[in-house]
Amino acid sequence: MATLEIRRKTNKVWQHFSSDLGTYIVSKMYCKTNGDIFKIVEHGGSQRGEYDFSDVTIYDDVNSGSAETFESAELLMKRLEALSYVGFYYDGEVLPANLISTDASNNITLGTDGNLFSSGGGGGSTDWSDLTNFASLTSATLPLAGTEELAIVQGGETKKVAASNLGGGGASLKTKSYEYHIQYNFAATTDWFNLRYNALGSNRPSPVWEIGNYNGTVLLPSFRGWGDVLMYKQQVENITIRSLRMTNDLKFRVIYYELSAGVIVNEQMITEFTVLQEMVGVNKDIVELSVTPFTMQKNGIITIVAFDNNLACNVANLSIYINTKEVL
Repeated sequence: MATLEIRRKTNKVWQHFSSDLGTYIVSKMYCKTNGDIFKIVEHGGSQRGEYDFSDVTIYDDVNSGSAETFESAELLMKRLEALSYVGFYYDGEVLPANLISTDASNNITLGTDGNLFSSGGGGGSTDWSDLTNFASLTSATLPLAGTEELAIVQGGETKKVAASNLGGGGASLKTKSYEYHIQYNFAATTDWFNLRYNALGSNRPSPVWEIGNYNGTVLLPSFRGWGDVLMYKQQVENITIRSLRMTNDLKFRVIYYELSAGVIVNEQMITEFTVLQEMVGVNKDIVELSVTPFTMQKNGIITIVAFDNNLACNVANLSIYINTKEVL
């Protein structure tokens, strides 16, 4: 049987000296053993010979190595793999054979230009499941910013679209402001005030402010507050404030909660801020506060509570706008 000398010149260049085939260098090939026989086969299928493992000698010329022979075909293969021999597929390499399906319903076709194309199931349309393996995807971070690109099928063609354009007609995400306009004399108390609808009788304006329904941590079971019901899933983007003449500081909290069979659930304080005393009583700059994103569900409720730290506060005019944006 023929002998073979394999010399490592670089990590990717290996010179072969075969007693029957002469000298050659192959960049794309694989090696295998069958019993005691070592074989080299090019990717196209052409065999470069077969040799008894005992007739194969390796030289690591990169490290000025000497001749290496082996006591078994297994030891020969292990040494070649350790030297990163080109006859082994590297991790992550795509094998052409693995791209060929035995499923006759597949419609991947080789065009006359040599490129692959999909006929889209023969009917000119592509099913979403053809685009990606959903089971392998991780969940996106929510809420979406609106700038993310999504794949859609339109007119039988796969196209991309920004998340902000979903909804038809290029519609953008909906926005809303929940407004609280306050003209009220807050009595000195260590309790929290909350908005209450018609708390003092049917002939009084509503909403008004009252105490005894929020303990500084949670809304109490007796809570009969005024809140805005959310018509769609959304998150608070920021808060805008404008105040005219306040005799003391007022602390506010924005509270989100849901109702289940008349019971408050999933209560969350979205943010807390303080509106400072302002005695000038003229036009004042608008203040905009940033808020840590918090997603609120459809049919949830948003409200505010106030605290004057036992200092009476007369508010001539205070406007608070809780600005939200739709979440997909």
